[in-house]
Amino acid sequence: MIQNEIQNRVLYFLNQNFAFNNSYLYFDKSSSKNLFHFLEKEFKKEDIANSKDIIRQSFIKFFASFGVKLFVLIKESNNIVLKYQNINEELEKEYSILKEIIQSYKDEILNTKQNENIFIINNNIKSELLKHVNDIDSLKVAIKTILDLDPRDVVLNLNDKILIKKFIPVDTLKERRFEGLPTNELELLKQKYLKFDYIQSIKDNLTEKFSNKLDFTIIDNRYFAKNVIEILTSVVCDSISKYINEDANVVKGLVNYIFRETFELMFLTIATKLCELLVLKDKNAENFVKFYSGDTIVEDNKKITLPEIIDNKNNRLNHISIMQIATSRTQSLEKIKESNAIIDNFKKSITELEEKIAKHKETIQDFKNTIIEMVKNHKDNIDKEESLKLEILTLKENIKKQDSKELQEQLSSVSLELRKIMRSGETFKDNKKEIEEKIELEENKIKSIENEIKNLTKKLELEEKRKENLVNLHKPLEEKYQIALKALSLTLPKFRI
Repeated sequence: MIQNEIQNRVLYFLNQNFAFNNSYLYFDKSSSKNLFHFLEKEFKKEDIANSKDIIRQSFIKFFASFGVKLFVLIKESNNIVLKYQNINEELEKEYSILKEIIQSYKDEILNTKQNENIFIINNNIKSELLKHVNDIDSLKVAIKTILDLDPRDVVLNLNDKILIKKFIPVDTLKERRFEGLPTNELELLKQKYLKFDYIQSIKDNLTEKFSNKLDFTIIDNRYFAKNVIEILTSVVCDSISKYINEDANVVKGLVNYIFRETFELMFLTIATKLCELLVLKDKNAENFVKFYSGDTIVEDNKKITLPEIIDNKNNRLNHISIMQIATSRTQSLEKIKESNAIIDNFKKSITELEEKIAKHKETIQDFKNTIIEMVKNHKDNIDKEESLKLEILTLKENIKKQDSKELQEQLSSVSLELRKIMRSGETFKDNKKEIEEKIELEENKIKSIENEIKNLTKKLELEEKRKENLVNLHKPLEEKYQIALKALSLTLPKFRI
């Protein structure tokens, strides 16, 4: 925010001293001295030193409106040196044309007065002007210069038009929220810059304050009443201002607009924090809420009636009743939370058991596949056994006819192979029976697990019914809590110092 203000004052200085004829070409060491002397009247030297980039950009932006590109160097002694990249007749001619066009539309622009300080440059004029200038920022500066606007006036680019907001001194205003900007224009700005979840950002930043500036375990009601608006404004500002690329007073106007938009939400967040502390029986929080009693007190010889907490049904509430309501709700939520945990554990256990069943079924299928392969091999062996028996008979017949060593060796070999196959046939039955017993064992395990799942499912159903009852019992408690919370949140801003 400080840097935006410094930028505005730099542009004001340049507009006042270097926005006529060709005098901008003669910015020298003396000019630098005058500028920093001018800034030091309003800002701390430290803030100025930290804003050199902003000052540099201000020079670039200002001279760009005249078609002048330059390098800006700020030396340690605060001497600003300008190095011009181009100053040519063509650019000066374009600026001259732009000036003539703006001057020609001046009366038309002034006739678009929306209220006491708002003027509109419509899309037709805007499009014509943009033909003669490099960018919208340069056009905005040119408009301010050529129309002799006050540096505190705002030139704002809004989609298909340009809005001019004339500065009105504070002492001539009554109540001017949003820096005088119309709400419809603020809505356009909001849509343009706040495309993120700025509500959540505000909530998060406000929550951080509960550990320092709004620590309700420490602060009292008078501190709260004196500082809360400033604190909440800073929360909104910190949440959105860095995303808004506009003049400082436009940023301020939008911050105020969002502040009003989120006012109730922020106080609801504060009331929620207080209720949390009441549940924890924090004494400072109890005394804080107890303060809103409707009693009459005397301060500085003046009678002050304290605000009291009254809900939308016209019931009076106090710190004890709110604590009881909040505690009952918290206990109810804890029971629902515990029930959810039990339900989750049942579901997890059932899922794990179902996974075990799936693994047992895979094992059974593997065993069955093994048996299928064994049966196939056994059948092949039976066929082979018959073939070998026939071969042995043939060999024996041949030996009877013609005994020879070779035939005897063949007979021995075939007989040995037959014996092996016959032995494998004997082991087949045993192996098959063993695997079938394993399958039966796996199936029994599955039945046992299925019974376990059945029991857990019954317990799950009972717990889900219990949770349903808890939720139904919680609904009136939640409704009562929300009513009390709303009543407290509406009461908090009523006491002011």
